[in-house]
Amino acid sequence: MKTTTREKLGRVRSHYRMFGFWDTIRHGLVHLLLRTRDDEFDREYGTDTGTVQSMRYDEQPKPGQIVQSIPTHPKVLRYILRNLGIDYREFIFIDFGCGKGRAILCASDFPFARIIGVEWSKNLSAIAKRNLQIYSSSRQKCTKLEVHCMNVLDYEFPASNTVLYMYNPFGPKITRQVFENVQRSVFAAPHRFLVVYSGLWTWENTVVMECFDRFGIDVVRKCRTLNSRGSWVLGEARSPTGAPAKATAISQNRRGG
Repeated sequence: MKTTTREKLGRVRSHYRMFGFWDTIRHGLVHLLLRTRDDEFDREYGTDTGTVQSMRYDEQPKPGQIVQSIPTHPKVLRYILRNLGIDYREFIFIDFGCGKGRAILCASDFPFARIIGVEWSKNLSAIAKRNLQIYSSSRQKCTKLEVHCMNVLDYEFPASNTVLYMYNPFGPKITRQVFENVQRSVFAAPHRFLVVYSGLWTWENTVVMECFDRFGIDVVRKCRTLNSRGSWVLGEARSPTGAPAKATAISQNRRGG
């Protein structure tokens, strides 16, 4: 049901009464600056990458079971990728829990060597594959895109420089197993491995930072905004010798959003 102007103003008044003037202004500005209609990206490109509301799982879903898919905000991901300070041509981009594929489409604006989405929902991965065929943009610089329908824990990372992206796709159990596999990949064949975890809620921030410490990933940058959709952390896996990872250019920038 569409929210009326009267109802919106009522919410603003209620927030003002509870939290005061400056907090109301702050949240209002965030709403204006980060607000993008869920269908804005799809209306521009003719794709279907919108939200599917359900729950996340720590076990592979059964056939026909609906899996939650909340798309990445294009402004946030493009900002992150624009500031990685890497030669994109020397890296592959992987999105774990790619859903309908919005993140891999946004990533194709950058000249990565290859872009891969991994999604265990047959329905969502089928939609993502259709979106790859539909998507057309003058900004697109990588056309080597693929989607794999499989459990992310069964995916074997290539022995090449990698940017792994996750937009809060899993519960704590799978999140920890994914980070363990990242460490195993780097130890098996040393290469640069960057991890971007986006959409941090409070508990996810705790679990992710625990995984960074436990599995040898150095924090390069953390960005916390007023809502979880724009909050993210960038890390780089340490080498098998335990030496600190080579810092990327973004670590030289001023911290913050």
